Order: sequence, then structure tokens, then C-alpha cells
Amino acid sequence: MGATQCENHIIPAQKSHSLVSKMYYLYHIRKTGGRSIIHSFLALATNNPGTFYKQLAKQPPEHCLKKDGKIFIGWNTSTLKHRNFFFAFSHDSAHTLTLPYQIFTITCFRDPLARLKSYYNHLMEIKQDIKKNPNHVHANLPDLVWAHNNQMKFLKDVPRQHLLNQLFMFSKQMQPKEAADNISKVDFVLQTEKMTAGIKRLSRLTKIELQPQHTGITKTKCKFSDDFLAKAKHILEPEFDLMRRLTDRGLL
Repeated sequence: MGATQCENHIIPAQKSHSLVSKMYYLYHIRKTGGRSIIHSFLALATNNPGTFYKQLAKQPPEHCLKKDGKIFIGWNTSTLKHRNFFFAFSHDSAHTLTLPYQIFTITCFRDPLARLKSYYNHLMEIKQDIKKNPNHVHANLPDLVWAHNNQMKFLKDVPRQHLLNQLFMFSKQMQPKEAADNISKVDFVLQTEKMTAGIKRLSRLTKIELQPQHTGITKTKCKFSDDFLAKAKHILEPEFDLMRRLTDRGLL
């Protein structure tokens, strides 16, 4: 059975716990391996999660598809609080969202410097793809204004909420303690560096048969200068502080 566009499924005012427990949402922080998590959920409804992901991306404005009785929503958070769904995800910051009551929430963190380097590599890879194919379409095209060969200019030009995106996701003011407090309310936290083990733990906890998927890996590997690394570590210190707090709380 092929995927179909979603109908409106309004969540009843009185929701049962069994209903809510079957709804999952991923706070997708860029370049932390979120697409691998997404594909693990999509694979529950299709043998080709990559194709299904592309189909989902081509369903604006709602980006919603139904397959095998499961509703999947990507990127669009405007209807989440009014709709029953199986799995949804977006890059929207937690402080901008109103999610359905008791939804099972998931997120994933990565070493801050590794994430930032991957973000730079990712933008440079898209830039090269566009040179080869001017019609190339990608969700991160607006970010290409920061894709400089000059790495120090990249650090200067990229907005702080993108440099510290893991922190900003859970704290509008980018305060490590506030972010740690909010993350402690997330139902399940993964680490990029331990993705396979994390997916297996998530599968056991949720009792759904998730299989680890590994996709969205950036192939471009730029060499970074010592000046870049030193400056980046300084900028990222609030995020390193957050990681220490999460480790102390047993969340990482």
C-alpha cells in the first residue's frame, strides 16, 4: 500500500493514556544524527525509508503522510497539538512548541565541536552540489550565506543560535542550567556517538521494533585550522557546560 496524504485527525478533548503513549516527537537538532532516528521510525511503515522521507518532504505545506495506518509529520509543527499522529519531527526550538499532552519526546546530542564541524562540512557539501546542479533543492539552502571558505568568517557570521543549536533548542536565552532543566523533561535522550545502542534502548523502552539506521552522513571532510578550533571551543563553552550538566544528571 502506498503512502497517502493525511486527513484531519483531531485529538479528542479527553485523551486516553493509551492514545498518547503511541505518539512520538523528535526535537531534531541539526547534525546530531536526527535523520538516522527519523529513518528508524519511517522503517516501521516502509522497506525504503529514504524514499518515504523524500516523499514526506514533497508534501508542503503540511508535510504529512499516512502509511499502514501510521501518520508521519515532518518539519511542520503548526498542527501537532490538534492531530493524532504516530511520529513527528522538526528543527523548531522546544520553547516555540505546544505539543500534545504526554507525548513521548526524543532528542539527540553530540559533542559540540564535532557537531559544529559537521555543520560547516554539510554547508560546504551543499554548496558544491549546487555548483554541479543549480536546480539542487535542500532545506538548508538559506544557511549557505554562511558557507565561506574562510572558516573564521564562518564563525563570525553564523548566528549564535545556530552555532549553539543544541543549547538554543532548549533555552531561548541559551542558559545551560535552564536548558538542562528542560532536557530533563524529555522522555528519551540519545547520543550521536552511541546511536546504535541508543536506538536499541529506545526500542526496548517503547516496545516498538526500531532498527538502527545510519543515513544523512556528510561526506565532505574539511581540514580545520588551529585558529578555527581554538575560537570554536571558546564560542561553544556554554554548550560544553550543558553537556557536563547533562552528564552529571545521568542524561548522557
